[in-house]
Amino acid sequence: MMLECKNLSKQYKRGVKALDNFSGNFTCGIYGILGPNGAGKSTLLNMMAQLISPTSGKILFGGRDISLLGSEYRKQIGYLPQNPPAYAWMSARQFLEYMYQIKEINGKGHSVDEALEWVELTDRANDRVKNYSGGMRQRLGIAQAVLGKPKILLLDEPTAGLDPRQRALIKNLLRMLAEDTIILLCTHIVSDLADIADEILMIRSGKLLGMLPPDEWLKRLDGKVWWVCENEKYLNDYPTAIRSLRAGQSGLRIISALPPEGAVAAAPTLEDIYLQCFMERCDDE
Repeated sequence: MMLECKNLSKQYKRGVKALDNFSGNFTCGIYGILGPNGAGKSTLLNMMAQLISPTSGKILFGGRDISLLGSEYRKQIGYLPQNPPAYAWMSARQFLEYMYQIKEINGKGHSVDEALEWVELTDRANDRVKNYSGGMRQRLGIAQAVLGKPKILLLDEPTAGLDPRQRALIKNLLRMLAEDTIILLCTHIVSDLADIADEILMIRSGKLLGMLPPDEWLKRLDGKVWWVCENEKYLNDYPTAIRSLRAGQSGLRIISALPPEGAVAAAPTLEDIYLQCFMERCDDE
């Protein structure tokens, strides 16, 4: 089972390109998508969900063009948008049962009860959605996405608004489902991907910068991350310098091929990778 993107581009009026010649192949596992706001992450997911069409390029599932598969393809998708939809006057159970019918699941795959249990909403299943907190609505959105055992899960900011325990719950769920599901998720919570992603995509200005396992990304910064006592000059000299505490002492975390004077080596993290890829361009994007 493979989802293939071939030379995808999306261009809007005035020549603005939300996605620029993107290509990538995805099999069962978790793929984290990182990039600044406006990088093209949501555009990519929306194309995969057939909510928008590419200006050029195509997407294949099982070797067949999804534009020709139509509803046959859409039945294989679980989708969580940035702002999960739900009818406030319904209970969570009613909403999931409604989505169950809309998806034409017909008794196949994960049930409403399973989905509620996975996101820990069983005890509040009969409460109206309007009385839910933001985090509960987010978990309900995830529950509707996993209904029916979809072969493809497209998740836009799935852990937004969740506390650390709830984030751990969702990460465990996704890791369990990844054994036989293609999962693509966009997030700005970089640390979430370190624990669960098989590969991480970095996208900037609609272009794919790379698609690698987390360990391979980290190797790129071996011997290039430093901590040094705080120095205003270094803040100006190093665009990626970030104030950081070390053993209670205030200092700077710096990415550089050569160590600043007085610096000690630090272990690279995915946040460091993100800063290296994007921070120098954040004002433009």
